Amino acid sequence: NFWGQVHINLEFEGLIPTAPGEAQFSQFRKNLMTFVAICKVNGIQPVLMTQFNRITVKEMNNNPVFDYFKRKLATGGLTVEQYCGWYERMNQITRDVAEEDGAILVDLDKAIPKTKENIYDLVHLTNQGSRLAAQVILEKLYPAVSQMAAHQ
Repeated sequence: NFWGQVHINLEFEGLIPTAPGEAQFSQFRKNLMTFVAICKVNGIQPVLMTQFNRITVKEMNNNPVFDYFKRKLATGGLTVEQYCGWYERMNQITRDVAEEDGAILVDLDKAIPKTKENIYDLVHLTNQGSRLAAQVILEKLYPAVSQMAAHQ
């Protein structure tokens, strides 16, 4: 798992973060496509979601809460700009696969404002953010679930 590897590297003191290559982005896309295909073969409507986050260059460079994270990136010779770009690229791959392969997309990255009121660190929701995410998911999935229930 691409993000698991990046986060594991950043969370454990002795490990140094490494940059993903094109192979990791390609594998992520293939994994999503495989997930969607398996769902469809089994008569399941696939749903993909982007990751809400406060991972922006401005936020990471101007908020002292993220200084430790920036230092960890630097130990691997990585920049905040690179990391933010990778995060956005992963969300964009998710959007693209949903559109190309007919999955429902819940775009939490675009739906959840990147504020401390909604996301208290880089990727964890506050109570307010959780309520907003739940509302966004409900609004996106309710029509599809209702339609499926009507056809049973």
